[in-house]
Amino acid sequence: MKLKISCWVVLVLVASSVPVFASQDRCSEPDAQTCLNHMAAKRTQGWLGLDFDHSDPGIVRVEAVTSYSPASRAGFRLGDVLVALNGASFQDEEALTKAKGDWHPGQSVTFTVQRAAGYRKQIQVTLGRYNEQTFAMMVGMHMLEYHVTGSIAISEPFIVETTNSKQ
Repeated sequence: MKLKISCWVVLVLVASSVPVFASQDRCSEPDAQTCLNHMAAKRTQGWLGLDFDHSDPGIVRVEAVTSYSPASRAGFRLGDVLVALNGASFQDEEALTKAKGDWHPGQSVTFTVQRAAGYRKQIQVTLGRYNEQTFAMMVGMHMLEYHVTGSIAISEPFIVETTNSKQ
C-alpha cells in the first residue's frame, strides 16, 4: 500500500510542477493537463511492455523490454526493429493507426520484426493490463521526458515515503 501511495504522490508532485517547466514543442498534446488526461484514458488499454528508440528517422527500434511483460514473454529483444503490426507497415502511419485501433487486455497482435542478424520474424503477443506501479512510472517518466525542461538524470526509481501518524 505504501508503494502505491508513494507512486501516486510522485506522480502528483511531477504533474503539479509541470506547468512551470512545460515545453510545448516536446509533446503532441497542447498542454500538460491535456497530456495527463490523454494518458489517464490509456489506463484500461492493453499493455505491451516495450520502450522504443525513434532516433533514426523511419525506424522504430526496441530500446527496452519490461521484465515479465507480455512483450518479454512473447520473445521481443533489445534492438529488434519493428517492421509491421498486424500486417501494416510501420512506414505507413495511416495503415498503422488503423491496425492498432484500440488495444484491449487479452487481445492478440502480431508484429513483424527485423533482428540484428538481418532476418525477419513474426512475434504474436497477447496484450496485458497495466499494473498501478507500471502505469504510474510510465506517466511520470513521460512527464519528465516531454514536459520538464532542463537536464534531469534519473539513475534509479525513487520513492516518497508517507507516514500515517496516529496519536
